[in-house]
Amino acid sequence: MKIKWIAHSCFVIELKDTRKITFDPFDSSIGYECPMITADIACITHDHFDHNEVSKLSPGCTVLSGPGKYEFDGVTVTGIHTFHDKEHGALRGDNTVYVIEADGMRLVHFGDIGEIPDESFFKELGKVDIALIPVGGVYTIDGDEAYELVKIIEPNIVIPMHYKTLSLTTPLDSVQKFLSAAGGYIDVSRLGNYVFEIEAANLKKRSRIIVMQPALD
Repeated sequence: MKIKWIAHSCFVIELKDTRKITFDPFDSSIGYECPMITADIACITHDHFDHNEVSKLSPGCTVLSGPGKYEFDGVTVTGIHTFHDKEHGALRGDNTVYVIEADGMRLVHFGDIGEIPDESFFKELGKVDIALIPVGGVYTIDGDEAYELVKIIEPNIVIPMHYKTLSLTTPLDSVQKFLSAAGGYIDVSRLGNYVFEIEAANLKKRSRIIVMQPALD
């Protein structure tokens, strides 16, 4: 599995069979110009401009935009309902967390999750091998809350997203608050690249945080 971070919450996941799954293409108002994305499946976590720019998707891409379970010839995508804020959606609405089961692993994109969900969510979520988690606060959980979420789900790999980066104009916290909270307890690696490759056989016993570099910076 090859994980490519475009920027913000937008990733492209390339599977062993070369199929591609993308998350949350954005419009240009956040400081980045999202490229055209070639993908077979697109997962839209919620209907906000910095996550739902479907005009950037290649023709024929299947777009998923809410809870449900979807099967695609050996790939399972499960959308789980959560909230974008701590007031049950009253401030910013709903959010969908997507679980991708492919290449012998379970990758979870948490979208703009705005609270630590209740126990029923974690029962539905199940095991997490790779977690893409927002850490920038303001509109989502912040760095301290992201670490609390990590302690609950105990993923093998954590990739922080949706935080202040070089060209992002959205007023978010940097990744440092999350790293300060988690860094003393979880191994941290700064990849210095926007592509990370992993196979199920190479998952380690100990959790680790991989800080990636956005492709657009």
